[in-house]
Amino acid sequence: MKSLSQVKVTLWGVRLVYVMVLVWVIADLWRLNSDPRISGTLFFLIGFPAVYLENQREKLEPAYGETLGCTLWRFLLFPWFLVM
Repeated sequence: MKSLSQVKVTLWGVRLVYVMVLVWVIADLWRLNSDPRISGTLFFLIGFPAVYLENQREKLEPAYGETLGCTLWRFLLFPWFLVM
């Protein structure tokens, strides 16, 4: 199992990529009117480590589950659950 600091650093990197790909998917669908196959596939794939790392952080730091930051990131993961 990874330490808390390793999980935090990895989680921030995954969050950054997740938000960038989410914006890309939205731009492909509504602004660019192009086929979102690549961005949609990346969005689908990046969601797995995002959910896994959120759960790992909550296991390593139980108080994190009650913070506003956790709630906001779970809300940002909601579109991924809709895709699933």
